[in-house]
Amino acid sequence: MKFNKILFFILMNFLFPYISEGQIVIKEITIEGNKKTKDYIILQECPIKKGDTIAIENIDEKLAFAKSRIIGLGLFVEVDNNIIDWEDNHEVTLHIKVKESWYFYVFPIIELVDRNFNVWWQDHNRSLKRINYGVEARIKNTTGHNDNFYLNFQTGYNTEFSLKYSRPNITPKSYTGFEISTRYKTFDEVNYISENDKQAFFAFDSRGERAFVSRTIDFALTRRKHLFWRHKLGVKYDQNTYNPLVRDSLNTNLITGLDNELKTFHLYYQAKFNNTDIFQYPLSGWIVQFDIRKQGLGIFKDENLLPVEFFVAYFHKISPKISASISQKARINLLNNELSYNNAKSIGYGSSSVRGYERKTVEARHHWVGKWSINYSLFDKTMNLGKLMPISAFKAIPIRSYFATFVDMGYGYYDLDVPSNRLPNTLLIGYGVSLDFVVYNDFVFRFNYSFDREGNSGLFVHFDYAF
Repeated sequence: MKFNKILFFILMNFLFPYISEGQIVIKEITIEGNKKTKDYIILQECPIKKGDTIAIENIDEKLAFAKSRIIGLGLFVEVDNNIIDWEDNHEVTLHIKVKESWYFYVFPIIELVDRNFNVWWQDHNRSLKRINYGVEARIKNTTGHNDNFYLNFQTGYNTEFSLKYSRPNITPKSYTGFEISTRYKTFDEVNYISENDKQAFFAFDSRGERAFVSRTIDFALTRRKHLFWRHKLGVKYDQNTYNPLVRDSLNTNLITGLDNELKTFHLYYQAKFNNTDIFQYPLSGWIVQFDIRKQGLGIFKDENLLPVEFFVAYFHKISPKISASISQKARINLLNNELSYNNAKSIGYGSSSVRGYERKTVEARHHWVGKWSINYSLFDKTMNLGKLMPISAFKAIPIRSYFATFVDMGYGYYDLDVPSNRLPNTLLIGYGVSLDFVVYNDFVFRFNYSFDREGNSGLFVHFDYAF
């Protein structure tokens, strides 16, 4: 027994140094350059934590992922992280250096009233009348807690005034945050039905009347205790008042109920898992999201719907230049109640789109959309404007470009027969190529040349922003 103890002691003394030399321990994390952003905002987003043990062969991969997550906050134009102060006992310091973005934006608004650029360009002949204009103020990172304030005023074809404030952490040590918003909007035209798989509108502007007025108040609590998980629980109130002509002469099934005014409370919950490397344009990782909404709480007895949405996406880096992705999204209405036209809007609205069908819409009770793509990185550069740009936050412009090939599919099940619409209960297939640009880690421009199942093709432009 004594010999075994001595042998164990000798082995541990010989083997332990070799095990230790293959690992490092994060003793401290230091941050530089965050003049406004609080340290805990960066530390929460960084997947490397104080006290973590990391294998030396994995250091570069871990640092690259940490950098992409911090960039994904949208608060910095530059992020660098390095291991420093390497001590004999393999304890090290992770040093994070950031350069903050410009956080206060006041800019003019020129916004199309249509679903996307392609509908406005082709179906409405680039009509300048179908443009809203105004001013918008956005203060990102308002108090340094990654909180955001938005103020929007628009006029033109429609009139809108909206406010929104969000804060992910009520206190630095809290995992709970909140979002609150309100909007007042008037419309001079109404999309009252779909014909030939396209929206049909009736305009009231020549009559000196409004089509309808919308008022919205929304409040939600958010929760994020785990780095990759987010939860949201909210309540929303909508009040839409329609011109009597809409219900009397255009479409009696436009909205639920018998009155020209629709009041609805919504209670909703969302759970989202996101461990992707870059939020705005992911190249690796998973997104899994679940949404459920009770539309109508029995207070006004106008609506009684319970839609559920599922979304899952997987992004995989095949090589340093090539990545692939697959995403699936489905919406199911759990209650088999009568659907109004507004509640049947499915494919072609919001994120439920099939490329190649940008000019089309599909009304459905349930729908599914699947997307597959392969991306090739063309370049990843930072333009330095130097003395040409007096604002330091804008001197460096990070730009990435990708070439992509894609195939999209979708299907919408509708239990009502609308003879002029062919796309409900039909498998949609779109495919093509895309040239994408990511600017300032916030703005994404996509130029798609797409084909649909019927052989129609065209150039389609898409624009997204992260704030």
